[in-house]
Amino acid sequence: LMVSKEEIMNLQLSDSGLKPLWKKAEDRVEAVDKAKNVVRYLVRNGLLYRKRTTAGKQETFQLVVPEKLRNKVLAVAHDSILGGHQGIRRTCDRVMTSFVWPGVQGDVTRYCRSCNICHSTTPRGRRSKIPHG
Repeated sequence: LMVSKEEIMNLQLSDSGLKPLWKKAEDRVEAVDKAKNVVRYLVRNGLLYRKRTTAGKQETFQLVVPEKLRNKVLAVAHDSILGGHQGIRRTCDRVMTSFVWPGVQGDVTRYCRSCNICHSTTPRGRRSKIPHG
């Protein structure tokens, strides 16, 4: 992404949409997500992260992305050679391996659906045959 740690830190601190997450980190609030993982926000080296712990005690740290950097993350995950225009589910999985933000799944969906390359290469109007049985 070619963004310095200090720049990310400043953007996180100035992003009003992240204020509730900073508060959760400060208060050490823990929650359980739909997949029964324990989730909490914390600050490491001045940056805000979400820590997800599975039932098997596997930990994942995701950097909380400020609004001004979200399109860059989406572009790398979807448009780049590494992204390869793989669609909504794979792009979301790729993003959420390392990053998170409020509304990430909706943003990925909108980004992928607005991709001109995906629209021009995806076959439209075809219907598969109904299986006879």
